[in-house]
Amino acid sequence: MESITDKKTKIAAQVCHLKQQIIQHVNKLEEDFINELSQIEFDCCETVQSIVSSLQDQAKRINKMKSELKKTKKYSSDLQAFLCMREIQATTTEFEKYLQSSIKKKNHVKINLESAINSKMQDVLVIDKFCSIAVEKSPSTEINLNRRKERQAQLLIPKEVVLINNIKLVFKRKVDQTCMYPTGCCVTKKGEFLFTDFKDTNGRVKVVNADSGVEYTIPLKEPYRAFSLVSLDDTTVAVSSRHSSKKPGISIVDLIKKKVTKFIDLPGDPYGITYDEYYYTKDIRQNEITQLTHSEIRKPLL
Repeated sequence: MESITDKKTKIAAQVCHLKQQIIQHVNKLEEDFINELSQIEFDCCETVQSIVSSLQDQAKRINKMKSELKKTKKYSSDLQAFLCMREIQATTTEFEKYLQSSIKKKNHVKINLESAINSKMQDVLVIDKFCSIAVEKSPSTEINLNRRKERQAQLLIPKEVVLINNIKLVFKRKVDQTCMYPTGCCVTKKGEFLFTDFKDTNGRVKVVNADSGVEYTIPLKEPYRAFSLVSLDDTTVAVSSRHSSKKPGISIVDLIKKKVTKFIDLPGDPYGITYDEYYYTKDIRQNEITQLTHSEIRKPLL
């Protein structure tokens, strides 16, 4: 039963990780497309605006000459009015030739934007299953039946209690985290390693895969700081600040958005942090453990 449950949890985590990769990739494609579309719009409008500005300048010039002609007719002799009209006629003729030449060269064209969605993107919409599940059966290990008396005798034998001083550590794996000042570490259900790189004004959270490759880095600049951290779920971590004169407390960091989405102020300086149903933080200076939730700080436990 336990192995089936563990396998189900692992498969679900793999699917969740793949979903996040797809979402991030689609968001990147959308961002690139919008940037390209905006640039094309700017280029098209710039060409049209250049032509319109040229026409507007010519029109202003003719209107100005018309205004001068009215004044000339009112206050000047007929000869001066005649000369002014000839100048306007010459300018108008020049403007007309400019328009005719522009039309013949086909500089004035209608511009329309069209788009064609990549067919591979639409193929995703017709997928009716995220993945397939196969149940493999194999012969189980030998099952031994114990007699009731033998089992009762075994129960009477006290189990050896393992003291904490006798616990032996077994080396599993070495992960290169590339942090200058690594002060905290935790592992997500997806198998990602999260490290805090503590600096006075430029802390950060680094996400490292099983091959010691840095997936991405989330900066926690002032007023936030990064000392220790704990995983709350597949997409969220809580990061303690340690000593801070500006903003001591807990930063709730979204691994998808890669930023602080909430901050919980604390009266003391939180160093270590852990999580089950509540958060528990340790203030070394006051020798105090504080229990809190997302919305409120609860009374000190010690």
